[in-house]
Amino acid sequence: MPASDALISSIRAQEILDSRGTPTVKATITLQSGARASAAVPSGVSTGSNEAVELRDGDPKRYFGKGVRKVIAHIEGEIAEALKGRDVCDQAAIDAALIALDGTPNKARLGANALLAVSMERAGYRPGEDIAIALDPASTSFYKNGRYHLSRSGNQVLDSQEMVELYQGWLNVFPIVSIEDGHAEDDWSGFAAMTRQLGGQIQIVGDDNFVTNTRIIQRGIDEGTANASLIKLNQIGTVSETIAAVRLCQKVGWGTVMSHRSGETEDAFLSDFAVAVGAGQMKSGATARSERLAKYNRLMEIEAELGDRAEFVNPYR
Repeated sequence: MPASDALISSIRAQEILDSRGTPTVKATITLQSGARASAAVPSGVSTGSNEAVELRDGDPKRYFGKGVRKVIAHIEGEIAEALKGRDVCDQAAIDAALIALDGTPNKARLGANALLAVSMERAGYRPGEDIAIALDPASTSFYKNGRYHLSRSGNQVLDSQEMVELYQGWLNVFPIVSIEDGHAEDDWSGFAAMTRQLGGQIQIVGDDNFVTNTRIIQRGIDEGTANASLIKLNQIGTVSETIAAVRLCQKVGWGTVMSHRSGETEDAFLSDFAVAVGAGQMKSGATARSERLAKYNRLMEIEAELGDRAEFVNPYR
């Protein structure tokens, strides 16, 4: 590319989560040509005493003090100012400038995580207000001969209505806002009974029974089987059919939950798709492994890209 096109135009930073669910930083460099590239910084648990210092916020109210907002401020502030207009291809000169800018032998002032990203709450949540529970009992797995066999809960054997009453008891104690597959995929009458009794309080989600199929979802709508559907791209096989399933749910006021699968990859298309169709909800597993975190990190990237245009509406209110 022409020399002028390789000059750094701007540097932005973002707090993301690593594979342990701990905050780290991702930096994005944009060149005068418009080309853009990003790098995210890893973090180790076992660290040597002479390692470069990883800068953290120290605010116990956020991620047990491990937030990286200070790092973001450094990157978007003095680091960006120092590197703007430099040739991105001159790695040695960029690194030398970063080292000189920090001015300490162990990167303690700006943080090694800030320099590397460019060179390359405590929860405190209030149950029912800041955080809530969404369940997926996967009831088909313990449904036999028209009864639900709770072998790990005192060997209870319950019928469909007793399952509804079990869930009602849980709602009286715990901040549950959504139950997916509360009955077996073939127990349509049980689903309908649950929706009649609990649908005004919580989200009743069908997954195994609806399988992202508009024909089956329409049956669920007609029979009052649920008030929401899980959405899985590979359940139906094409993007167009998946969009049709989402639009059908939205047309009648049902909720939609974009979902991962148990065998996942680091492809984050699911996040873009969830935002694009306005699903409003997405589940991708615990914030513990890279194939799960890739989706959540992509959602945060989209939020940053949209800026003031980003909107989140609580689906349970």
